[in-house]
Amino acid sequence: MFHSDVLPKLVSNDILKFIIVLIERNYTKKVTLSALEFLYDLSTISAPFIEAFSQDENIKQILSGLNLSNDLSKVYLIGLHFQTLEFSNGLDDNQTIQVADNLLAVANKVSEENSRAESSIKVYELVLDIFATIAEIKGQEEPVNTKISGLFESHVVPFLRVVFELANVKVLQCLTNILCFYRNEAPESVVELVNSIRPSVLQQLSQKLEEPDLETINLYLGYLEVSSEITSADKLRPLAEVLLKFAFQLGEITPVSAQITGHLLHILTKIGKHSDDLELTTSITKFIVDKNFVEPITYYNSTRLGELRKKHQYLIETVLVDSTNSIFDLFDDDYPYNKPIYHEGGLHQLLKDNLPYYKKIYKAIDKNSEPQLKVLYEEAFQNLERFIQYKEGEAK
Repeated sequence: MFHSDVLPKLVSNDILKFIIVLIERNYTKKVTLSALEFLYDLSTISAPFIEAFSQDENIKQILSGLNLSNDLSKVYLIGLHFQTLEFSNGLDDNQTIQVADNLLAVANKVSEENSRAESSIKVYELVLDIFATIAEIKGQEEPVNTKISGLFESHVVPFLRVVFELANVKVLQCLTNILCFYRNEAPESVVELVNSIRPSVLQQLSQKLEEPDLETINLYLGYLEVSSEITSADKLRPLAEVLLKFAFQLGEITPVSAQITGHLLHILTKIGKHSDDLELTTSITKFIVDKNFVEPITYYNSTRLGELRKKHQYLIETVLVDSTNSIFDLFDDDYPYNKPIYHEGGLHQLLKDNLPYYKKIYKAIDKNSEPQLKVLYEEAFQNLERFIQYKEGEAK
């Protein structure tokens, strides 16, 4: 990431002025494209840069007067405009719709040409990145924004369907944010898209799980978790064995692996809860309890706190909250698998035995540096106490 003083250095060395001159004079398509790409990338990672950039009227006037013929350059230019709008005024609905219309005008033109060139795919990916950002920003509003919802339904979702084959990872990233935008009340057009691409997504994920790219696996699993809210468990069941195999092979807790674990806990808990296969639900329970409850507690108790914080920050606590909530969800009623796994399988006694250690971990969370986690862990701890008491009565 660029340091906060990047813009003063760029300006003092006339580098920014030089880049703007290159764009304004448009010597060659390649030079203009590279310059716009540089400015756009810088605008997405440096707040001081976009702040100064958005306040420079001369730059804005030059960029607004450009007549570009390259489609990717056009999208970078729209992206720069989008970044300045977001920074300046929070991006109102009309501006958002105008940006989306401009993006789609370029992207749909490219798709009509049926081009699979690298530059065409970059157009799709950049447009999808911006749509994902729009969904994330607008998803923070309450209630669901009807204008933006209409934009997604009428224009964005059809575009996602068209370019899925060519830019599947970016489509899933965008669709994840759109599903979050709708807060589990997705319209029929979104549900239809989720259903239509599910076979491809599950096949692609099965292949990804054999590869070492945890970042991409995390993205796929994040999408699968969010979309599972509108997906029946039987549709996910074919993936259970390969997910479990991958889950048990996950190594030490890192920021990415902790996120992956959270996704897996959610997905596998849903599968286990609605499965009539006792052996499968037992295996899922072992992943939840042995791998992500007992193992982290044992590791925590055998390691100095300073070393834990240095190596894992508070990731162990995060995993414990997620696994505890999965236990609650999986055994919240007297399902057919409840007695053989929970009571006869010894899970109840295991939870009782580990409750003091669970409390110890809670007390060691710094409420000043981790206030949100402290609240979540306290809630999980109190619920675990109540859960154990409830299950005691169930056994009588």
